[in-house]
Amino acid sequence: MSVRGTVINIHANGATVRLDDGTLATAKQTDVAASHATYVRSMDLRDPLEFEIDRIGRYALVWLKAGQTNGVPASLRTDERFEAKITAFLKESEEKSQPQPELQSVVSRQARRKWRIRRHEHD
Repeated sequence: MSVRGTVINIHANGATVRLDDGTLATAKQTDVAASHATYVRSMDLRDPLEFEIDRIGRYALVWLKAGQTNGVPASLRTDERFEAKITAFLKESEEKSQPQPELQSVVSRQARRKWRIRRHEHD
């Protein structure tokens, strides 16, 4: 049987999934490990996934439906928010790494002063 649900927690023993009917279900650690990126993306974006379900009494065990990778292989998927953060960080670090002329002259003066003091100590 196929159901839709959203991953609400990933933990050492697998994941917790809230199904569309409100039921909480468990995904085994082996399934989460095999499709970790898909589970994380569902949790981060609250993006529902298609699961196969096995109800054992009042407990529900789910696993991803075969081929469920949001249509894109895990190695090719990107997170636009993460990419934007990385781009902003790289731009900011690049701006900080460029020497500022007023500070460069202060450092140069200090370096020359230290060099003169050391030179006079040896005389």
